Amino acid sequence: MTGRNLTIILITTLIVTTVAAALYSASLRIPSTGVTKTVGIQCSESFINWGFRSPGDIVNRTVDITNNGTVQMTVYLTTENWQPVNASMYLNCTWDLEGFTLQPNETHSAIISLYVSPEITGITTFSFDIILTGVEKL
Repeated sequence: MTGRNLTIILITTLIVTTVAAALYSASLRIPSTGVTKTVGIQCSESFINWGFRSPGDIVNRTVDITNNGTVQMTVYLTTENWQPVNASMYLNCTWDLEGFTLQPNETHSAIISLYVSPEITGITTFSFDIILTGVEKL
């Protein structure tokens, strides 16, 4: 490399460095936040014992239902896993909140009722699952 080539390289490097140092920049931070749509249902009870029942009984249990989601929801009750399987022919579980709309963070008392048919026969013990469902209200 000749002295002239070295001088050109040094001058070019100096110009590029000077131009790069002369570039200005700025930045701006924009905070942001949001809420996702969620449906959440919570019950004050995790187990219900219906006790000793007789034909024709109607027994009520009061529970608190909470919408712990971020949108209003409509609530429904269904049952599953009846033991014995034919118990659902003689026992009926309902509640007074069917189709009720709960706002986010709202809690409402509900009465879950069990009706024992007067015609019940052959069932000495029973069990079933209560399924509470919240569906976003559009």
